[in-house]
Amino acid sequence: MKANFSKRLPAVDVARRSVSWQNRADKRIGWQRKCGQKPPAKPEAFDFQEEVAMKMAERSSTVDQNELRVNSALVIIGLVTAFIIKRWELVAFQAVALFLTTLHPSLGPYVAVYRHILRPAGIVKPDLRGDNPEPHRFATMFGTIVATTAAYLLATGRNGAGWGLVWLLISLATAGFFGWCAGCFVYYVMNRLGLRRLFKHAPVVGTFPGVRPPKA
Repeated sequence: MKANFSKRLPAVDVARRSVSWQNRADKRIGWQRKCGQKPPAKPEAFDFQEEVAMKMAERSSTVDQNELRVNSALVIIGLVTAFIIKRWELVAFQAVALFLTTLHPSLGPYVAVYRHILRPAGIVKPDLRGDNPEPHRFATMFGTIVATTAAYLLATGRNGAGWGLVWLLISLATAGFFGWCAGCFVYYVMNRLGLRRLFKHAPVVGTFPGVRPPKA
């Protein structure tokens, strides 16, 4: 129970430890002055605070933007191919691929291509940036719904509406490839509207909602 409580309140724990280290440093400085010793130029509490800051920075959320680009590119290729050869089954496959990615990125076939083929071979290098993964998963879930609806319409003979949704998804995936995620934009708008229980994260500071964050 104690461990869980400390995990939920990391800032309180850090502050408590910082004050404890500060008191120790103050006592050591007073003792050194009393004994005629020169106190250190920098109290060790400062070192502890720097260490905490470094650890918190390491734990900050990052997203591999090239993983997202590869996923978008392969979705686009798959959907355009489906339109050219007029096969709704390929659209259904995109829906399944997006659904698996929504459940967990490691389950997605396109993510697997990037992580196990393109990245190890050096064909595409990682592009890690400070970002929230949750909005991207929300966008993938939205893509799953659109692709599923399109596949159903095409399978039941309503080609106009079905291919219209396919091209909508192609347009959204293209925008995501070039740096603006429409689903992420919706996620952040919901956050700003106050629906923070479901949409917990705000946009990265200094970026327009949905726009790919700049490199550090």
